[in-house]
Amino acid sequence: MNIIRFLLGALGAITLGIAAILVAVAVGLFTWLGTDEKVTIPEIHVSTSEGHIFAEDIEVLFDQARFVPDLGTANLRIRTEDGTAVFAGITDRLTADRFLSGSADPRDQAFWLTRGEGAVADLIWEIRPGQWTFVVVGEDGVAPSTVVIDGEIAAAPFRLAAGTVAGLGLATGIAGAFLLLAAGGLGRRRSSPPAAPASAFPATASV
Repeated sequence: MNIIRFLLGALGAITLGIAAILVAVAVGLFTWLGTDEKVTIPEIHVSTSEGHIFAEDIEVLFDQARFVPDLGTANLRIRTEDGTAVFAGITDRLTADRFLSGSADPRDQAFWLTRGEGAVADLIWEIRPGQWTFVVVGEDGVAPSTVVIDGEIAAAPFRLAAGTVAGLGLATGIAGAFLLLAAGGLGRRRSSPPAAPASAFPATASV
């Protein structure tokens, strides 16, 4: 009985810890989102020495929200630090690896989900869960040394994600509290004195 009580208590404490983490994440997300309809993406600097730039940093950012069916629209800006013109496009990872690993010119391809070019390449992207790749080249077809990516994304889908995390935290907290109460109930039951056995003889009345 003591082992069961210990296991229930430990599991309850761990569950409450997980709940606290989920709630903290949700609060952090709501704080980051604020009250605006758009959320600003911090500048991401991507460097390369040769070939095409595959900006995997952006992929990781959106790949974490797979449980949100519609991530909304992103308004992205891609530029070089020295102001030279670039071509930028977004496609899936498999397509980028298959067609752009050789000498193919990205500007001649038709598989881009969105594309833009100029001193600042503006991209309007309807985000969907998945593994997407940013490809950036200069006017001469060679990747620039450093590219800066920033922009804004819609806040509503991420508020939905934050609310989902908060709900999971609340449900986990309730489960943890129930486990701790169950462990406490077992402890009280074990500490209660056993009832006295009933006598097999009838009680006699004194005269």
